[in-house]
Amino acid sequence: MENLSFADIAKVAGTILILLGAYNVIMTAIKNHSEAKKLKNSPMTAVTEKIAKHDVMLGNDKARLDKLEGEVDDLGEATRILLRQALAINAHLISGNDVSKLKDSNSEIQNYLLSRR
Repeated sequence: MENLSFADIAKVAGTILILLGAYNVIMTAIKNHSEAKKLKNSPMTAVTEKIAKHDVMLGNDKARLDKLEGEVDDLGEATRILLRQALAINAHLISGNDVSKLKDSNSEIQNYLLSRR
């Protein structure tokens, strides 16, 4: 048997450490890949993605409804203006013919306008 020197033992130990390091890197990569695959296919991920999509859709719906509310308020104001105009026409016509119907119409419009705000 031949004598082993310290350099020979260091070479063998270095080779073993390199092989163990390579094995560790490969196994870590395999483990990370399998965990990522499990996480991607998990039901929790699907639910989280669905919730995120719903949040976006709810935000869009809220913006659309806020815009519509503003338009409805504008239409309500326009209606009030038109009713005030009809009220003025009624007041003008009251001094003419068919005063009782115009007075009833006038009071109906007044009640409506007063109850709106």
